[in-house]
Amino acid sequence: MDTKDNFKLVKLNVGGKRFITYYDTLKPSTYFQALVKNEKANCAVFITKNGDQELFIDRDGELFEDIMRYLRSFEVRSRDREYLEKLMHEAEFFKFHELTYKIQSILNNYIDEYNNVDFELVDASSRFTFLQNGSKKIDTIKQDGSTIIAGFSYAATDGKTSKFVRMTPKKK
Repeated sequence: MDTKDNFKLVKLNVGGKRFITYYDTLKPSTYFQALVKNEKANCAVFITKNGDQELFIDRDGELFEDIMRYLRSFEVRSRDREYLEKLMHEAEFFKFHELTYKIQSILNNYIDEYNNVDFELVDASSRFTFLQNGSKKIDTIKQDGSTIIAGFSYAATDGKTSKFVRMTPKKK
């Protein structure tokens, strides 16, 4: 392939979302390398309309948007574990190995982070101060240097009681 092809614009339609990028941006992916070379790949088809060629790929366009963001900035945006697992699955499909390794590293840190803490269910009482916004989502709560990471309410026989899960570093 000629080096001028690196600057060739590639039009993509991934799951209904359209992207225009340089081939050079997609080049880290062996999936796209094979696609450009062979003009075929898994879940992909070239569509020509009025002399304009677009590549349709039957995958998740929202996730591919984050893959493109990574290819341009080398940053992984989402820190939600479930989303990262989906993003890693897509990165594996498209054979973006560096992104796959980066996401795996982030997911491994999730595991390490939670292996080094203890969780304790505690009753809410006057010793806790917290703010609850209009959406009834409780934000991070701090008490005596411990971070409480979740809160919920339930109805007991004596009325409404709140419970919280406290996360503290494990004692060595």
